[in-house]
Amino acid sequence: MSDDLLFFGAIAAGALIAVAIVVLLARAAWRRQARRYVARLTSYREAVKAAFESVRRMSATFANGDDAALVAFAFEAETEERRALGEIAARMDIAAEELAVMALPRRLVAPADALADAASALAAQAREIADAHGDAALDALGRIDLVSVVSLLQDGTEQLARAAEAYGAEQDTVYGGGLYI
Repeated sequence: MSDDLLFFGAIAAGALIAVAIVVLLARAAWRRQARRYVARLTSYREAVKAAFESVRRMSATFANGDDAALVAFAFEAETEERRALGEIAARMDIAAEELAVMALPRRLVAPADALADAASALAAQAREIADAHGDAALDALGRIDLVSVVSLLQDGTEQLARAAEAYGAEQDTVYGGGLYI
């Protein structure tokens, strides 16, 4: 009887060790996948930041520039600035949609939502300026509210930093157009 007990005890110990190994491997795979999600969200954050910076610079250029450039932008149908704003609006709409439908771990949903909101707000403002002509374009430039975009972007960045720390992926750096984690 003790041989049977020893045999079943060895089987149970082996099964317990196998389950422990599977659990550890699954947890490591989950953390690795979560870090990949953090990297994706970080790349979206950087895309929104770059688009925001482009709109901010364009707004500052018009605010500080000469009147001829401002009038040309407002009353000409096809200008480089208008095309750039249209492209920014389209890209931010795509980013917002992708962020909204992306399946993510629970901790990353809030940062993704905040980044999607920032992208949507930036897209709406860029589109409003790009689609307006004449005095309406000048009015749209005057109503631009980049502070709200900054607030949403900072909120998403802070939430993403907390989630990245929880997943052990807080060492993110963007360098030369590439993302390194």
